[in-house]
Amino acid sequence: CDDGIDNNGDNIIDCDDPQCAGALKCQPEICDDNIDNNGNNKIDCDDPQCADAVSCRAEICDDNIDNNGDNKTDCDDPLCADAVSCRAEICGDGIDNNGDNKTDCDDPQCADAAVCLVLPPCPNGQNCSDEICDNGIDDNNDHLIDCDDPLCESSSACLPEICNDGIDNNGDNKIDCDDPGCDSDSACNHNNNGNNNNGNSSSIESNQAGSKKFQKPRAKSPTDSCSAAPKSGTDFGAGILAMLGLLGLGIRRRLGKSQ
Repeated sequence: CDDGIDNNGDNIIDCDDPQCAGALKCQPEICDDNIDNNGNNKIDCDDPQCADAVSCRAEICDDNIDNNGDNKTDCDDPLCADAVSCRAEICGDGIDNNGDNKTDCDDPQCADAAVCLVLPPCPNGQNCSDEICDNGIDDNNDHLIDCDDPLCESSSACLPEICNDGIDNNGDNKIDCDDPGCDSDSACNHNNNGNNNNGNSSSIESNQAGSKKFQKPRAKSPTDSCSAAPKSGTDFGAGILAMLGLLGLGIRRRLGKSQ
């Protein structure tokens, strides 16, 4: 039943001859049971009998049709496991990962991706974005947190603190050297002597205070001794004059009585 010859001369060859009805070689191939039904060492879709079988058709992976009749459409069909159109779209890499000519947030797969969320307009004309720039959280799922996110470039929270202008430049309620961002700034260096912003004022003040506190009494010079002498001499002279005045007054009184 499989030699291609009309062996019994009835003009019917091989499987077409009723005598071959039960022959293994003449059994139909069932094209989706994973069995070599006709013994030709070709299973299912590999058997030429299955060339037109629905189950042996290729699955077109992006036409929304179950092309091979397995009740699995497009990317749900295992045959589409490696299809480009069945790849997931990565929603922030700038690449059309699934070949649908829609990149990142333009792809419907990214409709609910955090990086693609569009916030409503800010109230009262405020400037806002979907990255909150001072909460330590990657709000828009782009793997960039707060000031590392380009969306925060203009945020006051990400402005550097100028450490000697008397202004809270980054809006954290800490001005100049009180701001942690100024810890390593030369304008805010503090040493063990208590230096302030310019590095020397406190030490000067402490040195002045120390010099007053611990200064030894200055020794008197000869000039100091001499300058005190006239005061003592003046007092002595005034006493003599007073005594002479009294003596003279007594003499005049006596002369007046004698006359």
